[in-house]
Amino acid sequence: FFFYSACNMSKRVISKEELAKHTSSDDLWMAIYGKVYDLTNFLDDHPGGDEVLKDTAGRDASVDFDDVGHSEEAVKMMEPYYVGELEGGASTPVPTKKSDDFKVNQSQQTRWQRLLIPVVVIVLTLAIRYIVVNGF
Repeated sequence: FFFYSACNMSKRVISKEELAKHTSSDDLWMAIYGKVYDLTNFLDDHPGGDEVLKDTAGRDASVDFDDVGHSEEAVKMMEPYYVGELEGGASTPVPTKKSDDFKVNQSQQTRWQRLLIPVVVIVLTLAIRYIVVNGF
Protein backbone atom coordinates (compact mmCIF):
# COMPACT_ATOMS: atom_id res chain seq x y z
CA PHE A 1 0.00 0.00 0.00
CA PHE A 2 2.75 2.47 0.93
CA PHE A 3 4.73 1.73 -2.25
CA TYR A 4 1.61 2.21 -4.38
CA SER A 5 0.85 5.55 -2.70
CA ALA A 6 4.43 6.73 -3.10
CA CYS A 7 4.38 5.88 -6.82
CA ASN A 8 1.14 7.75 -7.35
CA MET A 9 2.40 10.79 -5.47
CA SER A 10 5.43 11.09 -7.78
CA LYS A 11 3.30 11.27 -10.92
CA ARG A 12 2.70 14.77 -12.18
CA VAL A 13 -0.98 15.44 -12.87
CA ILE A 14 -1.62 17.91 -15.69
CA SER A 15 -4.94 19.68 -16.13
CA LYS A 16 -6.56 20.21 -19.52
CA GLU A 17 -6.01 23.94 -19.01
CA GLU A 18 -2.27 23.40 -18.52
CA LEU A 19 -2.12 21.09 -21.53
CA ALA A 20 -3.88 23.69 -23.70
CA LYS A 21 -1.05 26.18 -23.04
CA HIS A 22 1.50 24.04 -24.92
CA THR A 23 0.55 24.42 -28.59
CA SER A 24 3.51 26.11 -30.27
CA SER A 25 6.35 24.52 -32.23
CA ASP A 26 8.70 25.57 -29.44
CA ASP A 27 6.55 23.98 -26.71
CA LEU A 28 4.24 21.23 -27.98
CA TRP A 29 2.41 18.84 -25.65
CA MET A 30 -0.41 16.39 -26.22
CA ALA A 31 -2.18 13.67 -24.30
CA ILE A 32 -2.55 10.12 -25.53
CA TYR A 33 -4.34 7.46 -23.45
CA GLY A 34 -4.29 9.72 -20.40
CA LYS A 35 -0.55 10.36 -20.54
CA VAL A 36 0.88 13.76 -21.46
CA TYR A 37 3.90 13.96 -23.73
CA ASP A 38 6.19 16.89 -24.58
CA LEU A 39 6.81 16.22 -28.27
CA THR A 40 8.66 19.47 -29.01
CA ASN A 41 11.92 17.67 -29.77
CA PHE A 42 10.14 14.96 -31.78
CA LEU A 43 8.55 17.32 -34.36
CA ASP A 44 11.34 16.93 -36.93
CA ASP A 45 11.56 13.15 -36.39
CA HIS A 46 7.85 12.29 -36.66
CA PRO A 47 7.39 10.00 -39.69
CA GLY A 48 4.02 11.59 -40.52
CA GLY A 49 5.47 15.11 -40.49
CA ASP A 50 5.23 17.89 -37.95
CA GLU A 51 1.88 19.26 -39.15
CA VAL A 52 0.05 16.23 -37.79
CA LEU A 53 1.47 16.89 -34.35
CA LYS A 54 0.80 20.63 -34.56
CA ASP A 55 -2.85 19.96 -35.44
CA THR A 56 -3.37 17.95 -32.26
CA ALA A 57 -1.17 20.00 -29.91
CA GLY A 58 -2.50 21.01 -26.52
CA ARG A 59 -5.30 18.48 -26.30
CA ASP A 60 -6.19 14.80 -25.95
CA ALA A 61 -5.10 13.24 -29.23
CA SER A 62 -6.01 9.62 -28.39
CA VAL A 63 -8.67 9.29 -31.09
CA ASP A 64 -6.37 10.80 -33.73
CA PHE A 65 -3.58 8.48 -32.59
CA ASP A 66 -5.88 5.45 -32.92
CA ASP A 67 -7.23 6.55 -36.31
CA VAL A 68 -3.73 6.40 -37.79
CA GLY A 69 -3.14 2.92 -36.39
CA HIS A 70 0.22 3.41 -34.68
CA SER A 71 2.28 0.33 -33.91
CA GLU A 72 3.44 -0.88 -30.50
CA GLU A 73 6.88 0.42 -31.46
CA ALA A 74 5.43 3.91 -31.94
CA VAL A 75 3.91 3.75 -28.47
CA LYS A 76 7.29 2.76 -26.99
CA MET A 77 8.98 5.64 -28.85
CA MET A 78 6.87 8.10 -26.86
CA GLU A 79 8.22 6.98 -23.45
CA PRO A 80 11.14 9.46 -23.31
CA TYR A 81 8.73 12.34 -23.93
CA TYR A 82 6.42 11.48 -21.01
CA VAL A 83 5.58 14.47 -18.78
CA GLY A 84 2.75 13.23 -16.57
CA GLU A 85 -0.85 12.07 -16.33
CA LEU A 86 -3.78 14.00 -17.81
CA GLU A 87 -6.30 14.89 -15.14
CA GLY A 88 -9.42 12.82 -15.88
CA GLY A 89 -7.82 11.25 -18.96
CA ALA A 90 -8.49 7.67 -20.07
CA SER A 91 -5.46 5.44 -19.59
CA THR A 92 -6.51 2.81 -22.11
CA PRO A 93 -7.01 2.96 -25.86
CA VAL A 94 -10.38 4.31 -26.93
CA PRO A 95 -12.61 1.43 -28.07
CA THR A 96 -13.44 1.70 -31.74
CA LYS A 97 -16.46 0.46 -33.65
CA LYS A 98 -14.32 -0.89 -36.48
CA SER A 99 -14.37 -4.61 -37.01
CA ASP A 100 -11.62 -6.76 -38.48
CA ASP A 101 -13.86 -7.62 -41.44
CA PHE A 102 -14.18 -3.97 -42.32
CA LYS A 103 -10.40 -3.53 -42.23
CA VAL A 104 -9.89 -6.43 -44.63
CA ASN A 105 -12.53 -5.15 -47.04
CA GLN A 106 -11.13 -1.64 -46.83
CA SER A 107 -7.60 -2.82 -47.67
CA GLN A 108 -8.89 -4.92 -50.56
CA GLN A 109 -10.86 -1.95 -51.87
CA THR A 110 -7.78 0.25 -51.67
CA ARG A 111 -5.74 -2.35 -53.51
CA TRP A 112 -8.32 -2.52 -56.31
CA GLN A 113 -8.49 1.26 -56.51
CA ARG A 114 -4.73 1.47 -56.83
CA LEU A 115 -4.80 -1.00 -59.69
CA LEU A 116 -7.96 0.24 -61.41
CA ILE A 117 -7.05 3.91 -61.73
CA PRO A 118 -3.81 3.39 -63.73
CA VAL A 119 -5.55 0.79 -65.94
CA VAL A 120 -8.38 3.23 -66.74
CA VAL A 121 -5.87 5.99 -67.53
CA ILE A 122 -3.93 3.70 -69.89
CA VAL A 123 -7.10 2.51 -71.67
CA LEU A 124 -8.32 6.09 -72.12
CA THR A 125 -4.91 7.19 -73.42
CA LEU A 126 -4.85 4.36 -75.96
CA ALA A 127 -8.44 5.09 -77.03
CA ILE A 128 -7.69 8.79 -77.56
CA ARG A 129 -4.51 7.94 -79.48
CA TYR A 130 -6.43 5.51 -81.68
CA ILE A 131 -9.09 8.15 -82.42
CA VAL A 132 -6.48 10.82 -83.23
CA VAL A 133 -4.36 8.53 -85.44
CA ASN A 134 -7.32 7.04 -87.37
CA GLY A 135 -9.13 10.36 -87.73
CA PHE A 136 -12.41 9.51 -85.99
